Amino acid sequence: MANKINVSHQDLKQKNKELEKLNEFRENLINSTSHEFRTPLTSIIGYTSRLLRHDINLDEETRIKSLQVIKNQAQRLSRMVEDLLVIPEIDSYSLKFNIEETDLSSVLSRVLDYLKNDDVELISDISNNLSYIWADEHRLEQIILNLIDNAIKYSKNNNPVKIIAQNEESIPIVKIINACDKIDDEVKEKLFEKFIRADSKLTRTTRGTGLGLYIVKGLCEAMKIDINLECDEEFIITLKFNDYVK
Repeated sequence: MANKINVSHQDLKQKNKELEKLNEFRENLINSTSHEFRTPLTSIIGYTSRLLRHDINLDEETRIKSLQVIKNQAQRLSRMVEDLLVIPEIDSYSLKFNIEETDLSSVLSRVLDYLKNDDVELISDISNNLSYIWADEHRLEQIILNLIDNAIKYSKNNNPVKIIAQNEESIPIVKIINACDKIDDEVKEKLFEKFIRADSKLTRTTRGTGLGLYIVKGLCEAMKIDINLECDEEFIITLKFNDYVK
C-alpha cells in the first residue's frame, strides 16, 4: 500500500510539472501572438477603410499600393497561422509529409518574391543547375520563409540579406546570411527552442513570436535536412539536402 501511494505521488508530481509547462507555453503563446496578429490586422482594416471611403478620390497608384499592403499583411497573417498549426505536430512527432521531387530553385525564387522588402535588400545567388531534391514542397517553403524572414528582421542596420544556393559534390547547399550584433553563447545555444529570440525581453526591437527557428528545426529534422548555425559578425544558417536527384 505504501509503495502504491508513493508511485501515485510521483505520478501526480510529474503530471503537475507537465501542466505547469503547458500553462507556461499557453501564456507565452498568447503574449507573443496577440501583438503579432494585431499589427497586420490594424493595417488591413486601416487600408481597407480608406479604399471604401466615398468622400476622397484615390489615384490608381495609391489604390494599387494600398491593395499591395493589404495583400502583404494578409500573407503575413497566413504564415503565422501556418506556423501555429504545425507546432502541435512537431511536439507530438505526428508530422505528415507529401514527399516528391522538388525544384529547390523554384521554391527559393517564389519565397524571395513573397518577401521583397523595401528596407532590406535581398541578394540572391542561386545556381542555374541546382539539383532537384526529395522533399515536401509546402513544408520546405515554410522552412525557407521563416529563415529569410528571420534574417530580414535581425539584419543589423538593415544591411542586405544574402541567399546563396549551389551544389557541393552534387548535394544542394543553401546559405542565408545577414549581418548581426554579437549573440551571447547562452542565447545562441537556445535559439532553436520555443520563444527564444536574439533580442532580450528588455531590448526587444523586432517583431516575431520566437517560434520560427523552433519550427524550422523540427521540420528539418523530420525531413532529414541538415541545418547548421554560425554566428559571429554574420548570422549564417546553412541547409544541406542529402536526399537529392541528379
